Amino acid sequence: MARQLKPVAAPVAEVSARLDEAQEREAARDRALRASVTKQVQPLTVALVAAIERSDAQMAEFRARLDAPRSPPSPAAGRRRRRP
Repeated sequence: MARQLKPVAAPVAEVSARLDEAQEREAARDRALRASVTKQVQPLTVALVAAIERSDAQMAEFRARLDAPRSPPSPAAGRRRRRP
């Protein structure tokens, strides 16, 4: 039985080495893709945060205007002119 396994050991080792190499290449490719995506997404994230901050500031300004006490209407504002 041992004699039959010896001729197979070398091809199995070669397949194993090729599999290891393929896994290394795949891991390197995965790292490169992650780095590329991160590099592309970071400026978009910064722009999005800035837009959200501007929007929050505008909303705060709108709320302040709405909540500000209003002056009482002038007496002339409520009167309508009658046509003769």
